[in-house]
Amino acid sequence: MMSIFISLCTDNAKELRLYMIGANPDLLNLPLAMITLGMDIDDVTDLCVQYIVPIMHELNSVNKIVEDDKNTVESILKSHLDKAKKEGNADLANTYNSLLKIYDTAQEMKIIAGQFKINQGTSVKPIETQ
Repeated sequence: MMSIFISLCTDNAKELRLYMIGANPDLLNLPLAMITLGMDIDDVTDLCVQYIVPIMHELNSVNKIVEDDKNTVESILKSHLDKAKKEGNADLANTYNSLLKIYDTAQEMKIIAGQFKINQGTSVKPIETQ
């Protein structure tokens, strides 16, 4: 699964595929967490296109000059969850609730990666062989 994501990153310059699935810096950890948790790449792509891309557009529509703590991935997911509950749409509410849980998991994975200095831009000493 990760090789598919790496291929997407390689091809991104040509076709902007990462943008199409909502994999911007604010949200990249969400689809990666889904893949790491074992979700099928087609399901991850479908979720990203249907839910993550609109959230990405909401984040990008925020005036970057004015800091607005209310417009975070978590707050947007929660507002969509609340809206789905008010509308009585249980399936949509369950989807947003699951996305919130995956987002929380992704945040924890990010913290763990930082603790182990994984993908943090640190240099790795080469393994010496004889």
